[in-house]
Amino acid sequence: MNINGSNNTVYLTKDSNLEALINGTGDTVNSNGGNTINLALGSQAVVSGSGNTITENGNNTVWVYGNNNTDNMAANSGAIGVFYGSNDTANASHDLVNVGANSSVTVNGNGDSVGLIGSNVSVNTSDNTVNMVSNVTGAGINGNNNDINASAGFSGNVSGSHDTVNLDPNGGDYLGIYGTDQKVNNDTGNDYANVAGDGTSVDFTGSGNNFGVVSNNDDVTASHDNINLLSGISGDNFDGNYDTFNAGSNDNIDVDGSNDHINGNSSDDVDFTGGNYSGDGTSGGVDDEDGGGWTGGGGFYGYYGGYGFAGKAATVKAAVGKDIGAIASYDLANSNQAGATAAEAGLKQAASIANGTATDGTGSAVLEGAKWDSQVVTWSAGAGVDEAAALQAFASWAQATGLTFQEVSDPSKANIQIDAADLGTDTTGIVGYTTYAAKDGALAHATVRVESTDQTALVTNANGQQVYAGTDATLSQTLLHEIGHALGFADTSDQASVMYYALGANNSALDTTDVSGGTSLYGGTTNLAQLTQATAGFDSSGSSASSLVAANDDAQASTLLAASGH
Repeated sequence: MNINGSNNTVYLTKDSNLEALINGTGDTVNSNGGNTINLALGSQAVVSGSGNTITENGNNTVWVYGNNNTDNMAANSGAIGVFYGSNDTANASHDLVNVGANSSVTVNGNGDSVGLIGSNVSVNTSDNTVNMVSNVTGAGINGNNNDINASAGFSGNVSGSHDTVNLDPNGGDYLGIYGTDQKVNNDTGNDYANVAGDGTSVDFTGSGNNFGVVSNNDDVTASHDNINLLSGISGDNFDGNYDTFNAGSNDNIDVDGSNDHINGNSSDDVDFTGGNYSGDGTSGGVDDEDGGGWTGGGGFYGYYGGYGFAGKAATVKAAVGKDIGAIASYDLANSNQAGATAAEAGLKQAASIANGTATDGTGSAVLEGAKWDSQVVTWSAGAGVDEAAALQAFASWAQATGLTFQEVSDPSKANIQIDAADLGTDTTGIVGYTTYAAKDGALAHATVRVESTDQTALVTNANGQQVYAGTDATLSQTLLHEIGHALGFADTSDQASVMYYALGANNSALDTTDVSGGTSLYGGTTNLAQLTQATAGFDSSGSSASSLVAANDDAQASTLLAASGH
């Protein structure tokens, strides 16, 4: 079938085995799949449908809408393919491939220019150059030997080997880097990178970089940089001079260089090779030039984040599966690197539970490694928070832990502050989020945020309970979960526990896992029968809900690391 002329519209039935030759510009081909579309030299067309094979013979431009399409682009011919869909393939060499929002494309060939022109994209490619428009977020770039040029406002992950990532020095970029023999080019600015995959090797060029290490057994080369370490990492090796390390707690690292400085925390173990090093917050000092070890003694707060998810299964699954969550993205957009790192660590802990094997009514509570060092814990509720629901949640935890929870009117005197916020539950899957500070195993301050009922209304479900619209989570259940984070509990694999990462109809109250965890952490004694499940929800009042929130209101400016052992 030959289509000559311009601005034609062609309809091809599915699996008709038709081969359409397009010779013109402005044409549209609607194909239900299984067909072949050839573009004559210099032709342009829009191809809509899935499972089609497209051939560009030279100097073509084709816009591809749909999934599982293959575009064979003539090599070095000025061919352009623009993709809007998933699982598409471009076979190209020295051509231009653009990837639109919410799309995934595999680009086979070398010498291509791959352009990211929207957010939430996934690209598999090697031996190519990746460019992008400004403010591309949620990107995933996988492959080897790529040159990646990040524009202002970029956030995403790069995974592979021998890639070079060029960050915009003052563009507010956020990068997660994975793989081997990777290189990141950046000078002093407001960008941030995380070495995020176990066994990653990366070279940070330039000076004044600000980056974090949240994984184990990494090899990092950097000089004149500020390096933030997640709590509990081990086996990481750092090579470079004049670096400043902000340690978490229980870190075990090797530093090879000179004139490095360590801001220590509790139970850190640092082996030095080099000279003229120094450290703060240490108990024994930094005095091991031969690599025998140094133990830090505290002095800095760690910052944690804990999520509660609820809603449609697909929404929650997508939220937990993100490399960069909604709250981390918000923090990054507001230059809050500490908050972003805390949020990312909390998301990783939830993801580890989601990807693990769930139990039902059995299991162990997961502890964050810190607790309140007083038997009396104060709390305050902000505008828009239902006080009765909060009281009920604290009463349940009081019975499980033996703690006394005292409400105060002045938020500045509260150990735990509860606020309503716009967490965007319907799209993010987040119904609650908690940040808290800890030092030497003691909690210092926590802020609990739950979805405002002004943003997501409470509705009556089939059981007569008041739940957030589009979810099975009640307000009191959400408060129970988030207060659990504020008491030092992480997510557990027991799906009947209120500390399971996803809140639904089957975990609306504390179960035996939660109660035994409370007893273990705080030494309280209780009877599970006393902890009755709530059967009626609560209506929030007030309208002072904040927008999507920064994750570390509690963080001091000198500390840039979220501390989480999970």
